[in-house]
Amino acid sequence: MPGRAPNRAESRRASGRGGSSRGDMRILAAAHRNTVAHLLIPKQSLCPRASRSPAGAYRFSPTFQRPPPPTAHGPPPTAHQFVEKKDKYDYARTLRMGSFGLLIHGTVAPCRRRSTKLKLKLTLINHTELRHPATGSCESSHQPPSSSRTTTASKMVWAAYNKLLAKQPLLVKACTSFVGFTAGDVLAQNFVEKKDKYDYARTLRMGSFGLLIHGTTGHYFYGALDGALPGTAPVTVASKVLIDQVFWNPIFGCMFFSYLTATSGGGPTEIMAKIKADLQTAVMGSWAVWVPAHTVNFAFIPPAQRLLYINTIQIGYNIFLSFLGNKDVEEEEKTK
Repeated sequence: MPGRAPNRAESRRASGRGGSSRGDMRILAAAHRNTVAHLLIPKQSLCPRASRSPAGAYRFSPTFQRPPPPTAHGPPPTAHQFVEKKDKYDYARTLRMGSFGLLIHGTVAPCRRRSTKLKLKLTLINHTELRHPATGSCESSHQPPSSSRTTTASKMVWAAYNKLLAKQPLLVKACTSFVGFTAGDVLAQNFVEKKDKYDYARTLRMGSFGLLIHGTTGHYFYGALDGALPGTAPVTVASKVLIDQVFWNPIFGCMFFSYLTATSGGGPTEIMAKIKADLQTAVMGSWAVWVPAHTVNFAFIPPAQRLLYINTIQIGYNIFLSFLGNKDVEEEEKTK
């Protein structure tokens, strides 16, 4: 009838929202999914299965097969197997390479990027087995760490020592003298005197003398000497050696014998007796060592490192001082 209004069903069909239109849209969507699936998935892994939709249309959905079980060749292919093609996979080796990347490469050099080709080359170099031409035995091409690491560590220690020396010169020089005098007494007791029972109190006395007396007085004396006579001219070097051996050497000997005798329980009488008995021997014995040593010291060694140089040589000279300083006066008089 011309005057009748369209009902709800006719309006839905006219607007394209009817049941048949919905079914057509579902068919198009299913076709699109199947097309994409066939493009991405191998044909043999698809098994089309039809099911009837509620709207009366057919819907196609791919049914995927389970992936094949792992073969006897081990884990998925890697550079390890592609390049070397080993029969047995080395899991420990992969763990070592991965842990190196995690702990070392990623932390030490975060800005550097190595190519995959270079990594494969390094892997082959480090793990390839070489055959000896004469014996035919297998030898690993992996070489032990070179001496460059030791050199780098030494440079780091030296740089740290100089940094501490610049910040705390007095403390560092005192600790350096402590190490030198302690090492000298250890060598004297073990290799020169060869005592049956080690005297730990004596080593403590020698080390404390280096820490409290030698390091501190040497710091101020050589600092004042370099300030009064700067430069490395031959006359300046000769003047410094003369002052050190004629004036400072006897003063140092008096301090050395006084400290060791006092810390051993001796009084002023014992101190004077020890100085009279051994000071001349110590001073004259030092001339054979310290005249050439201080010539090199004042000519070539930087002022901040003089005490380190002195303690390095004094480790050997302290063997003589330790033996002389800890010898009893009564024994010396008997030998005379």
